[in-house]
Amino acid sequence: MSATFGTAAVPPEVQIPAVASSPPLIEAGDFQAHSLAAMRPHLPESAAASISSLLAQMPILVRVVRRRRTKHGDHVQPAGRHYSVITVNHSGNPYLFLITLLHEIAHARMAHERSGRARPHGREWKSVFGAYLIAHARCFPPDLQPMVLRHARRPLYSTDADPELSLALRRHDTFDRRLMLSELREGQHFWLGGGRAMVKGPLMRKYYRCTNERGTVFRVAAAARVRTA
Repeated sequence: MSATFGTAAVPPEVQIPAVASSPPLIEAGDFQAHSLAAMRPHLPESAAASISSLLAQMPILVRVVRRRRTKHGDHVQPAGRHYSVITVNHSGNPYLFLITLLHEIAHARMAHERSGRARPHGREWKSVFGAYLIAHARCFPPDLQPMVLRHARRPLYSTDADPELSLALRRHDTFDRRLMLSELREGQHFWLGGGRAMVKGPLMRKYYRCTNERGTVFRVAAAARVRTA
């Protein structure tokens, strides 16, 4: 029996500042101004102007929301509406925030230009998202730029599916300072959230093969945050 874990849930001791809720009604003409005001504290400063330019090209409302365990962001186009709504997690990591935002803006562009006829993470989306990443490469620090450019050449459905980029991004977290599983030695005990103790095993492609005290096997992502005591 085996199970797969991506990133661990944020434990109670990791304090994430509250995010102000967005007003329930916003005029379409105010989307850009409202979105920029919401995002500016979370973006790398050097990205603000180019993001503003992207938002001017199509009607998009961006909201910053509390951190979610299962996704970094999402995009929806409300039924019968001509605009897109993007949500991005307040993660305390401006570079993850920027990548996620560009990922979702690429979805919005596909919805705007292709009216939902393009595959969610298909060739057209990959081309747009990759181009956005390349155009914003200068906004990332030197340790991230090579991995962002490599990801731009072959975009994936999530940064979590790119272990090298995911690990590098985790080093820029400001809220969650727990160790990553990749930083432990093989055979070391650790805990995911409030679960049972596990033992780190060998790396199997993108995951480590770990076992708990009952001998149950789990695949745990290299970038998963863990406790060691």
